[in-house]
Amino acid sequence: MAMDDAAVEQYRQAVGDSTLPGYVPPTALAAWALGAVLKHLELVPGTVHASQELSFSRAVRVGDGVVQSATVSQNSVRGGWRWLVVDLTTDDDQGNSLLTGRSTVLFPES
Repeated sequence: MAMDDAAVEQYRQAVGDSTLPGYVPPTALAAWALGAVLKHLELVPGTVHASQELSFSRAVRVGDGVVQSATVSQNSVRGGWRWLVVDLTTDDDQGNSLLTGRSTVLFPES
């Protein structure tokens, strides 16, 4: 997937980011990777994005191609909440790591 200018600009406007023109905001990479996972889940009222850990290797220019993946590494129920831990990776077209991370999302069990 290419980091196209329209998607980057839309993200910048949504979060009020005006830093580093010509580059993809690092948090945009994480947001898009986690967002792709969450699109496949039925989010219920009360869902909480509880934590996120991210590590970035280098900046990504607008127009660069990237490959993103997300893997559910934990799916458990504790105290009436479903804990979903998702490991995120983003690599460039040559397979070099750009981002690694982990997000935890909590869903109330009904």
